[in-house]
Amino acid sequence: MQRLFGVLVRHFLERLWNNELASASGDAKLRMVQAACAAGLPGFVMALYLYPVYHPPRGHRAYWSQVGDHWFYVVYSFVAMGLMTLFAWDFFFPDHLDVYALGSLPVRGGLLFRARIAAIAVFLGAALFDANFLASLVLPEATDPPHLGRFLLAHLLSVAISGAFAALLVLAMQGLLLAMLGGRMYARLALAMQAVLGTGLFTLLLTAPAVSDALKGVLTERVMWAGWMPPMWFLGLYQRLMEGNGAAPVYGQLAVRGCVGTVLVMVVAAAVYPLAYRRRVRELAEGSGVRSARRRGGSLQVVQLLPRPVARGIWGFVSQTLARVPRYRTYLAMYGGLGLALLAGCAVRFAVKADGVQVLLSPEGLRAAVIVASFWVAAGLRALFLAPGDRRPGWAFRVLGRPQWAMLEPARQWALTATMAASMAVAAAALLGDVGLRSLAGIVSQAVMAVGLSLLLADSFWFGMRTLPFQNSAAPPPTRIAWVIALYMGLLPALVAASLAIEDWMGTGWARIVTVAVAFAFVHTVMRRLDRRRFDAWMREPEIDEDAEAFPQRLGLRY
Repeated sequence: MQRLFGVLVRHFLERLWNNELASASGDAKLRMVQAACAAGLPGFVMALYLYPVYHPPRGHRAYWSQVGDHWFYVVYSFVAMGLMTLFAWDFFFPDHLDVYALGSLPVRGGLLFRARIAAIAVFLGAALFDANFLASLVLPEATDPPHLGRFLLAHLLSVAISGAFAALLVLAMQGLLLAMLGGRMYARLALAMQAVLGTGLFTLLLTAPAVSDALKGVLTERVMWAGWMPPMWFLGLYQRLMEGNGAAPVYGQLAVRGCVGTVLVMVVAAAVYPLAYRRRVRELAEGSGVRSARRRGGSLQVVQLLPRPVARGIWGFVSQTLARVPRYRTYLAMYGGLGLALLAGCAVRFAVKADGVQVLLSPEGLRAAVIVASFWVAAGLRALFLAPGDRRPGWAFRVLGRPQWAMLEPARQWALTATMAASMAVAAAALLGDVGLRSLAGIVSQAVMAVGLSLLLADSFWFGMRTLPFQNSAAPPPTRIAWVIALYMGLLPALVAASLAIEDWMGTGWARIVTVAVAFAFVHTVMRRLDRRRFDAWMREPEIDEDAEAFPQRLGLRY
């Protein structure tokens, strides 16, 4: 029995990585190593940065700066564990393979349940260890604490409880959603919950430096919202354990709240998980029913408004693929959450005043958010469309031969529509937050920038694309990470700076607004004509099918 239990635990852990969500191209081990390095490096690099800060030629690091350093590690553990739990969202409960394949074997259901719980515990424990152990090796030497034992106890216990709280919170919310609403409503709301939780976690991480600078005002003035932030509880635990009886009373209060909250979340997760697990297994075995044809057709009514059948087909294909494939839905939730957090980081500022800390909106940040939203959506959709996936259903596109312009253009228009909708929504929010933009000329100038940037970014990212969405067979090269870093860290800031300069030059003068609009239209027309000419030249070239022999093997047929 013990041997079978171990086999099941290894099976569940193997399925966590060997699936299309973790690695669509099959290099699961490489992705696992990359994920482990990505999780452990930030804390390690931060510890290296702290060494010269804690060893200045004169004096020592200020007290509140040290508290801010502790805040970073508590927040990072919280965010890292929350994101890892969101990434493994579908791993925590059975799917059809578990019910129909494992259920047909002579294995008791209770043993499967215990094996999955053990696999979840191993995964979360390994993730918690990986996210924090490298920093713990370097921090004692970097910070040179006066009481090494007390410092290690405070650091290890605080970051461990912070990460465990985040993971258990996500698991408890998922269990409550599934146990109370059932599989059908769970499937509808899961993506929204993932996006909301991801946005909150990324926002917490991106605003951590600003909150760190305001910690003195937050803790000394007893700001109400700070007392209900879970990472603030574990910062209080950190300081209480490190300073002992000499710690400020607020740290003790926060520490008690953190311990009580952790126990409460643990109890809720332990109570609802068996109920959600049982309901999930029952619904998979019995089936959750079939929607009516009217309901199925209702989601595509907007697509039917398109004039050409090819465009309707491509729009429906893109929309349904993004909505139904778990890998794409998870990526959309995570990427969208990071984008919303980045927009919040652009627009929100913290001001420390005598009566506490105030949250303010930055007018320049609101204008920059419009540019960031356009770039973020366009770049993300291109990467998503070119991501390698399961090409077995793509035999129909192969039979049709090379994709025609009439097939590629609707995909670009779909992405352009999404980019324009996001930028216009952020521009509307910017108009509400900045009084200076509420004139007619200000509204028109924001609309011109949002529409113009969306057009040019869609033209740029889709320039030269000769592949239908989700049908790219080539795996990303090893140097892709460097290109992504250069794109987001180099091009995006330059684009924001240039666009803000154009907005400042344009102002509210109608002549300059018209000039910018005409310039956008001219560049858009030139890029589209140039891309069409290159496409026509590509179509005249002889087609070289490099994988003609391998194509039948990918159909998944057996004889």
